[in-house]
Amino acid sequence: MARIVYIRDDKEKKLLCLGIEEAQEQTRYFISYALYARLGRPVRNEEISSSAMTDIKYCDECYRAKKKALSYLAVADNNERELVLKLLHAGFRRDIAEQTVEEMVGLGYIDETRQLERLISREAKVKLSGPRKICARLGAKGYSLSNIKDVIRALVESGEIDFDSIKDELCARKLADPCDVEEKKKLLYKYGF
Repeated sequence: MARIVYIRDDKEKKLLCLGIEEAQEQTRYFISYALYARLGRPVRNEEISSSAMTDIKYCDECYRAKKKALSYLAVADNNERELVLKLLHAGFRRDIAEQTVEEMVGLGYIDETRQLERLISREAKVKLSGPRKICARLGAKGYSLSNIKDVIRALVESGEIDFDSIKDELCARKLADPCDVEEKKKLLYKYGF
């Protein structure tokens, strides 16, 4: 059995911090006020049942997964798939990782359309990549192919990207003789046009 060693109110995090001794080891868990109420508001030195400990550990893992996800998002944009994989690699269960990512999307912290606009513009304007190569690269990163194509279409329609001028620039930069039709075909194919 486990017993509560201490209870601290962490108003900044809007959580309770429980120190619980289990098998002569003390561990700190963060739980919501709602869970604390559902457990019957246990007090210091009170024993905790195994089912209550399961709920406490689940709530704590959810809190830690959110905290880890936010730290990943603070450093760089991640798409949904990347963030789930990073959370799994950090040791979180798949259901908690997926639930956390859904919450981050719901909060607007992950906006794949915005990410795709930025990445596609960079691929096209800086790397001089064509639509096929862009789809392959971003698809490999876990973005939906239909979303990639939709964003490419929107960027082309808005005039943000002009693949014809990108083709011309690519040929001017990479070909010794821009009039060589066979070399031009090979180059454009290689760059995804």
